[in-house]
Amino acid sequence: SRWSPHAETVATLTALLFAVHPFQVETVAWVNGRMMLLSTFFLLASMLAMDRWLDRRRPAALVATPVFALLSAISKVRAGLPLLAGLVPLMRRQKVDKWALAAWIPATAVTALFVWINVGATAGADLFAEGAEHLRGPRAVRVILALAFYVKHVVWPTCLTSYYPTPPVVAWTDADTVSAIFVLAVTAAVVGWMCLRAPVCRFGVLWFLFGIADTLPVFPARNILAADRYMYLPIIGLFWCLSTVAIDVLAFSRQRRLARIASATAATAILGALMGVSWYTAKWYDSALLKTQRVAECFPNEPRVWEKLGWTHHQLGRYQEAITYGMNELDQDNPAAKGGASQLIGMSHLRLGHGEEALRWLHRAVELDPATDVGKYRLGLAYEELGNALQAVKYYEAALEAAPRHNPTLLRLASLYVKLERSDDARRMYERALENNAFEVPAVVALVELDLAEANQASLLAAEQRLLGLLDDLPESVPLRINLGVVRYTLERVDEAIDIYSAVLADQPDEPTAALNLAQLILTADVERIARAARGLQQAESAHPTVAAALVMGSLIEGDAAESFRRLPPLLAGSPEAGVSRKLLLSALQRFDEQRPNVPATYGITAEVLLADSQLDAARAFTDLYEARCSDRACQSHILSLRGRLRQAQAP
Repeated sequence: SRWSPHAETVATLTALLFAVHPFQVETVAWVNGRMMLLSTFFLLASMLAMDRWLDRRRPAALVATPVFALLSAISKVRAGLPLLAGLVPLMRRQKVDKWALAAWIPATAVTALFVWINVGATAGADLFAEGAEHLRGPRAVRVILALAFYVKHVVWPTCLTSYYPTPPVVAWTDADTVSAIFVLAVTAAVVGWMCLRAPVCRFGVLWFLFGIADTLPVFPARNILAADRYMYLPIIGLFWCLSTVAIDVLAFSRQRRLARIASATAATAILGALMGVSWYTAKWYDSALLKTQRVAECFPNEPRVWEKLGWTHHQLGRYQEAITYGMNELDQDNPAAKGGASQLIGMSHLRLGHGEEALRWLHRAVELDPATDVGKYRLGLAYEELGNALQAVKYYEAALEAAPRHNPTLLRLASLYVKLERSDDARRMYERALENNAFEVPAVVALVELDLAEANQASLLAAEQRLLGLLDDLPESVPLRINLGVVRYTLERVDEAIDIYSAVLADQPDEPTAALNLAQLILTADVERIARAARGLQQAESAHPTVAAALVMGSLIEGDAAESFRRLPPLLAGSPEAGVSRKLLLSALQRFDEQRPNVPATYGITAEVLLADSQLDAARAFTDLYEARCSDRACQSHILSLRGRLRQAQAP
């Protein structure tokens, strides 16, 4: 309000443009774009807190300024925050005095810390080095191209996508560069005229430049020229300028009827067009397929865009469509693009069951791009799925030479080494995978299995230490806890194994491996441990016959004969799993009878199991023993049922 008599009108028009402009679609529609929303929210909150501090000198506002700056940086680093915050006293027509610095310095320090961390992480990931290697040409040209892109699409927002490729090589003499310079020159002239007429426009230009500066390709680290989401905050400044022009137009049109009609019609048309384009643009964010399709349609001659669209179809199981788009990519002159397309076609044929055709295309991919590690990996994967382990090993090893830190290759190669009985080589691969990523759970589990296979005290203790070390960081990992239970059981620490399996089932009752391991433990354990283990198993949501057998034993030991018989039906089925489980149960019943003889239910359960196995003579004998030891009404009813089924089974 200090710089414009129409401050509220400028703010209203700016908010209206901000709401309907298609540049905002990506930030809102892109789920990960929440970081942009949150970062912008907290940045604006920091500036408002600083304004309150300068207005009323309240300590809460002073503290809130750097706190909101911290929350903004946590959401997404905004290197331009100190510059934007510096506009606050200037827009208040106030000197940058000690009071302003008291709020500005802590907010700047917080931002500087996060910028330093972010730059270090980017450099550590070699993104700057890769950008310098693959994106050549003057950096100033790339900045000019990006700025021209933003200016053009503010005025004419067509073909907006989630990705805008940047040319790998740029020069001052390129046609695109000359065009961009012309666009920026015209823009500078128009905006300069606006700034002379409306002081608020000067701050709008500064706001735009300060907001967009940290995303410009001054240090090219990504293969994108621009991004819609980067304009979420900076575009506010440009809208201030446009709003001041709109106010001048409105003021002029009030004096002439035709001008009023024309301006109202133009405003309605512009807002309607912006809303229509926003809705149309938003539809391309409904799925990964639509996003990729949009990029391919907007940049059909860009290398690898059709390949990316093909891989999206591949992930959705649309293999024939993937092959079609891969064929489109073969028109490119880039050997790497042709190689990637050949990989796509080969993997799609593999999923369609065309093994020979898949191998032909995958070999062609490696021939087109001999340096490709992914191509060799996929060729190894194809050979593995087609059952040729030796050829798979050959190409996995070749892929590792090109990309020694690629853990998927290490894990697959190690698993093949295990199948080929090359345990030492497998162990070496798994250990390399852990060097790359200390939290590679499959590698730890596989090493534990190798240690268990050695089955000596030293290897078992080594397996235990591996698991305990990783469980310190991943205490809820079910595979790790189950494997620790196996190790403890193998070390004859049965009670500890029971506790581990029971704890897993308490957290996840539908966990099948823990239930089955605990059930097998019950069916082979000493009688005194069975009841305790069975209590941990009772919460398992498993219909596996072995689990049912273990629960039969648990109820029997607890003295609940009725519950033991109620648990029997899954064991009496004709499936192979039920047959194996019946054998385990018979062994457990025999051990139980040796320690607690003459328990009637033992003989009744045994008779039922033997009858299910068609051992009629043995079943009849145990029915007699059951009858001799149990005379109550429930037993007599059960005995009559058993004898009736025995007669029926024996009848010709």
